[in-house]
Amino acid sequence: MSRPINAFEQSQLDRLYKELDKYTTLVDTEKHKSTVMTKEITTLRDEIWNARRRMGGVNAAANNQKVVEKQIRLLENKLDQALVKFNKCVSRNKKLREEIDGLRGERVTFEKVYKKVERVCCCSFVVVAALSYDITHSHTISYQQHFINI
Repeated sequence: MSRPINAFEQSQLDRLYKELDKYTTLVDTEKHKSTVMTKEITTLRDEIWNARRRMGGVNAAANNQKVVEKQIRLLENKLDQALVKFNKCVSRNKKLREEIDGLRGERVTFEKVYKKVERVCCCSFVVVAALSYDITHSHTISYQQHFINI
């Protein structure tokens, strides 16, 4: 049997119902927040796993390091080959320069010989011209004397 409730008890009961409603609302709000957070956590976990898969898994950093080291080795080998090729070209250029210098020296020598031969030829030409003149002159004189004697 229930006994009648006085005003004080009624006010306390109303206050407790209000608190119950307030806490029920708070619990529902927290449950909703918990559900939203659980969904966000699931979404973030999926994103993390997808990112790990895209990066190459757990050993991605080690694999990336190996790939970088391999590329470095390849580029170093290419550099070594290019340096060898460059050094060969430098060596060949050095030999060609020496050959060019030798040929220039020979040209100077040949020019000197040519000048001497030219001088000798020029002097010889003068002598030959003089002799030719003398021969022509003597021939002319002899021809004229031949006609005079006839």
